[in-house]
Amino acid sequence: MKKLLAFVFALLLVGCGNTATTENVSKNGYSEYSVNVGVRQEKINNTSSIQSILLDVNSSTINYIIGMPFSKSGLNWTINLPPLPIGEELTFSIRALDNNITTYTDTINTVLIQGENNVSFNLAETNSSVSYIPTLKSVSIDQNYSIMTFKIFNYERDNLAYFLYSNDAIFTPSSGSITTFDINNINFLDINYSGFGTTGTYKNNTMVLTNTNNDRFSTQFDVVIDGIDNVNVVLNMPPNINSVDFNVSIDNNATIYANVSDDENDTLSYNWNITQGTAVIVGSATTNPIFITNYENNSTLSISLTVSDSAGSSSLINYILNN
Repeated sequence: MKKLLAFVFALLLVGCGNTATTENVSKNGYSEYSVNVGVRQEKINNTSSIQSILLDVNSSTINYIIGMPFSKSGLNWTINLPPLPIGEELTFSIRALDNNITTYTDTINTVLIQGENNVSFNLAETNSSVSYIPTLKSVSIDQNYSIMTFKIFNYERDNLAYFLYSNDAIFTPSSGSITTFDINNINFLDINYSGFGTTGTYKNNTMVLTNTNNDRFSTQFDVVIDGIDNVNVVLNMPPNINSVDFNVSIDNNATIYANVSDDENDTLSYNWNITQGTAVIVGSATTNPIFITNYENNSTLSISLTVSDSAGSSSLINYILNN
């Protein structure tokens, strides 16, 4: 692996509807590949400016970068990336915060190749206060000691409550709290179990993680035993709620859309709940997007969204939107 050097420029724009794209083609001294990152921002008002930008980079199994900050010089933002793999699909996630505590986010999936690579972001203004839900990354089993180890990632290092359920096994303890995480925001939770003994596939096992913001991660997993020392755990990951877009019209009606993905491409279902004065959902609360009426400008709208997949896993996240 070679060292990557990426430059990011965020051009802060004033006025409604103005957009711009900055491009920087720079080589990092290695002939194999380089990475160029472009950021485009659309400003809805003329009072705010970006105060910080953070970057996450991960694959389906490894978190390569978590909350890595950009450095600012004038209007230019730069970042020096650590080594990243070539030929593996990576998710680049960027989030920015301005002095009005407005967040801007975007996510790009890409595979780095030999030669020049370009990663372009469009920082969409979300007007949201978002907490990041905890995630179960993997499960391993030690049959000799009847222990299941759950690898839990918690970006915010918030205190978590967990709950385990199975039709076929008994977990001890089946519920509890998680309060400590390492420098990579990881906790390895060891749980004793009984019931997964004979050859076969054991379905309908569930782990639920809940943080203090009442965001919830609920995942189904199968335990497959093919024989002695041959045990696999298959996770069905819940949907990823990447962002929420909120658009208000001049007649105080609004459209709210969730940008959601699912690792297994399962069929998704939605359940919204909103809290704010006289604002109400028009029509169904189980569609995406939803439509609300009687929205009060310059007020806070609390949104709770649960997205479930057809395999029984779900994500619940709470947003505070300000306009």
